[in-house]
Amino acid sequence: MPTTEILKQPEFEPVPLEHQVMIIFAVTNGYLDDVPVSNVKEWEAAFLKWVDEAHPEIGRTIAETKELPDETVEALKAAIVEFKQTHTF
Repeated sequence: MPTTEILKQPEFEPVPLEHQVMIIFAVTNGYLDDVPVSNVKEWEAAFLKWVDEAHPEIGRTIAETKELPDETVEALKAAIVEFKQTHTF
């Protein structure tokens, strides 16, 4: 189950809030349903690296506001779809 894999964090390496929000959003909205459980952590790492570079405003908004406003939700959805179109796992 992708949710279980996503919730695992390396010991003494806390995941930034904005990354947690983006990944939990992706999982709970079904964006990882087609990703094999064995590839979930790889997907997570690749997505976070990519989204931080391609769409830094998404993470920045979440980190600064501690909220997920509608426009950020729409930007995150579009970013996930864009990532999935260019990456396979």
